[in-house]
Amino acid sequence: MFGAASVVAFTAFIRAIPCFTYFRMDASILLVGNGSFRSLILKSIQELATFTVEVAPNPDEAAPLIQAQQPDILVMQASLSGCLELCRQTKNQSRLAWICCILLDDRPFPPRQIQQAIATDALEASADGYDWIALQPSDAEFLMQQRLLQAHLRSGLRRVQNHRELMRTNDLLSAIALSDPLTELNNRRALEWELPRQIHSARSQKTPISLMMLDVDFFKRVNDTYGIWWAIAS
Repeated sequence: MFGAASVVAFTAFIRAIPCFTYFRMDASILLVGNGSFRSLILKSIQELATFTVEVAPNPDEAAPLIQAQQPDILVMQASLSGCLELCRQTKNQSRLAWICCILLDDRPFPPRQIQQAIATDALEASADGYDWIALQPSDAEFLMQQRLLQAHLRSGLRRVQNHRELMRTNDLLSAIALSDPLTELNNRRALEWELPRQIHSARSQKTPISLMMLDVDFFKRVNDTYGIWWAIAS
């Protein structure tokens, strides 16, 4: 656990590190779609050296990869059956909800009002982004699609970075809240947090559990005579 001095030093250390070193900039993408879709997307993002890419041909094969690898960003072919549902299932799991989910629709462009309705339904179903692309674009269309996709990915990466920063802050605050700043030992709050978990574990595994509490008479005299650090070591 962190003591007060350790917390100050650790906080100063974190603030001194540039963001590109304490955030893993080699973000991972899971690309889900058929061969033509994957080829187009890979061509569009090949110049982005900050991403590593895994591919899956369909949602059924993508699902176990999401569970095992927890990619930072999902890029899925919206016209593929099950992709929207996979996005919804991923977002409904608390340990995976931070994953950015982008759906790209390669079907013929519908009228704008229908586009808006489809995109709204997807966003309400937990997608983070929804757009239309052409699988066989002209050169001008490809450049525009490339720019759009890269913008989506950078936006998704910012979300992932914000999530990681929040988790780091929460871990640090938890360490501060659960430890005594002088002795760096677990405090009463830590006991109240951990004891119910240990009791639940003992009951689940049908194993005994013991809790011993000591109240030493006149312990203040030890502190006054020998000092706090000697008292702690004893």
